[in-house]
Amino acid sequence: MLFRSGRAIGAWLTRRGFAPAGLPVYRLQELPDGEVTAGGKARSLARLSRAGQPLPQGLVILPRGFSGNALTAPATHALDRWARRLPAGQRFAVRSSGRAEDSGTASFAGAYESVLDVSADGLPAAIATVRASGSADRVAAYARTTDSQAGDVAVIVQVMVPADLAGVVFTVDPLSGDLDTMVGSVVHGVGESLVSGQVTGAQFSLTRPSGHFDGPPTLAPHAAELHRRAHDVEGAFDGVPQDIEWAIADGRLWLLQARPITTLTPWRERTAERNDSLA
Repeated sequence: MLFRSGRAIGAWLTRRGFAPAGLPVYRLQELPDGEVTAGGKARSLARLSRAGQPLPQGLVILPRGFSGNALTAPATHALDRWARRLPAGQRFAVRSSGRAEDSGTASFAGAYESVLDVSADGLPAAIATVRASGSADRVAAYARTTDSQAGDVAVIVQVMVPADLAGVVFTVDPLSGDLDTMVGSVVHGVGESLVSGQVTGAQFSLTRPSGHFDGPPTLAPHAAELHRRAHDVEGAFDGVPQDIEWAIADGRLWLLQARPITTLTPWRERTAERNDSLA
């Protein structure tokens, strides 16, 4: 009985981010809170996962899990063991998690490579591609313009969501600073073209606190949950306004990423009043 209780407590501590320190690979929900080498994106996803938000399962490979851009043997073993537990034919999304990426002052959106719809056999090459993108000139240029440090790059591997709809939602209007309105865009299929700026998508808005939806009919059935989830994500980050990427597959809403909005102006355009909390 004591043995079973000990295992249960150990599992609970792991889920709360108390996994052993020093590992090369962590499942997102098990990432220790103080593991800064995981980068901003992975730490954000870990917090959301532990808060019970609907994220595709995944893991993060820390910089110590690499030799150059190739996986070390322990990291390869951890990745293979995780992937073998998933259904045959599972596809994956591979994304970066730089030290300053998705921070309060720098998003690095589009600076690093992402590789989507990857087979299990293709994971090592996709991971190496994302890892190598940390040395790209555009990453260094963005770091200079935002006065931030790009740092070493961790890599996130998640189950790929075969999206019917995908998009972004800002919990505060980033142009006007309107705290009562969430705004966003939605496209059919995966949202990478929207996030990269290749397409603009259909626009929508959600009014707070009522959740009133104004936008395309295809998103209407999911608007109430998207409003609730976006509000909860903002709360998980102490009320800091968030830029959230999401997808809907087979009628289910998934959250893919969340980052602080870095473009808020401290001036409210409609009232010409300064709000220092937006500065």
